[in-house]
Order: sequence, then C-alpha cells, then structure tokens
Amino acid sequence: MSTGTATTRRRSGSGRPSPPPPERCFALGLGITTPPRSGSNCSSECITAPYTDAAAFVPRDDLWVYAASVTVLVFVALVACVHHAVAPSHRVFSQVALSFAVIAAAAAVLDHAVQLAVLQPALLRGELDGVSLWSMYNPHGAFIAFENTADLLMAVSFVFLAASLPKVGGVVRGARVVLVAAGAVVVVSSVALAVQYGRDLDYRFEVLAIGVDWLALIVAGTLLAVGFRKGVIGHAWARPSDARPARPAGSHSRSSRPPRSTA
Repeated sequence: MSTGTATTRRRSGSGRPSPPPPERCFALGLGITTPPRSGSNCSSECITAPYTDAAAFVPRDDLWVYAASVTVLVFVALVACVHHAVAPSHRVFSQVALSFAVIAAAAAVLDHAVQLAVLQPALLRGELDGVSLWSMYNPHGAFIAFENTADLLMAVSFVFLAASLPKVGGVVRGARVVLVAAGAVVVVSSVALAVQYGRDLDYRFEVLAIGVDWLALIVAGTLLAVGFRKGVIGHAWARPSDARPARPAGSHSRSSRPPRSTA
C-alpha cells in the first residue's frame, strides 16, 4: 500500500473493522437478565431433569441466543478485517486468530440453531423425546458442552489477535491489553474450575466465560474501530509501495535504445 493510499484510507474512514457495539451490549444485557432455571445458580422456579417444564419459559429465555449468534459472527468479521490489514510479518498470528474464531463461531451458531430450530418447537409441541440431552437447562448436556467449547476457543483467538496488533500506543495498546487479559482469564479459569469441580462443573465456566468474552468484545472492538476510523491502525500497518523503483537518470531500457547501424 502506498503512502497516498494509506492517506486516502485515513481520510475516507474506510477499512473500519466492525460496526458499533450495540449488538454485543444487547447480547450481554440479555444474558445477564435471563434468570438461571437449573443448576447450582438457580434459586427459584428451578427445572429438573428431563427439563420438559422449560416450555413455560419459551421464548423469553431464548432471546439471548439470537443476540449471541449475531455477536460471534460480528467477532469473525472483526478478526477477518484485522487479518486483512495486518502487516505480513504478523499475519501468522492473525491467521491463527481467524481460524480459532471461525471454529468458535461455527460451534456456537450450530449449537444455537439446534436450540432454536429443534428444542424450542419440540417443547411447544410436546415432543419431548431426547430433549434432555440438548436442552440448555441441562448443566452437563450437549448445549453447554458446545457453548463452553466456543467460549474457550474465542478466548484463545483473543490472545493471537492481540499478538497480531502493531506495537503502538493509544487505542491499539488498550485493545491489546484487554484481549490478552480476557483470553488469559478464560483459559486459566477453564483449567482451574475443571480441576476444582470436576464432573460438577455445571454452568460455572459458561457464565464466567460468556461474561468475560462479551465484555472484552465490547471494549476491544470499540477501541479497534476507533483506531481504524482515526487511521492509527492503517498508518501503523501501511505497507511499502509495490511499485518498482525509478530508474537512475540517464539509464535507458533496451526498447528505448537507438537501433544499431547496419552500414
């Protein structure tokens, strides 16, 4: 990218990595305000196996799933934009970050699709065979397993995304610190909680990981968007021109040389 191209990008504001963060804030708000219906955190109106009484809470308890699906897709778009703009020497980190982000989003979106397109209609129609395994109210069911996997992979992606960012100050440095801190907290917590609670892990890791991941996305995503808008990131990652260097004065190409005399 030439200097003129980088300047044009900074002036036009193009290359912004993500939209403003209301979708992420909305998802986090819905997740926090959805009361626990089962597991160790439930205090009232608790649902027990086989979790068929969950039909009474449809669709209120499933609203956060829609917002969460949008959030993980926005995260993939954010990482893809960073990978596109990152300097060639840092692209190995951004490529790893994008790979983990895609896997995390695939796990989360498929998990949510099963909850919304399979479990929700089955509960409302009274088709209760096999509901227990995939119900999000089952603290050791398939839904929580996929959710935990997606949250953990997203945290790993944070670390590699931070490693791909340029070593500059301001908003980029803030985003890098937030991503590394969030990724470290989630990864370390996954091991610590698994060792402490074992098969009784329940919703503990899911609640912690979702809160940390989404909060980090809100903060770091906003900082990166500001960096792109102001041209800080584009300027730091501007590539040298791919154009060939100008020929020294007095040099001539072979085609410009006068033809040899045949006399």
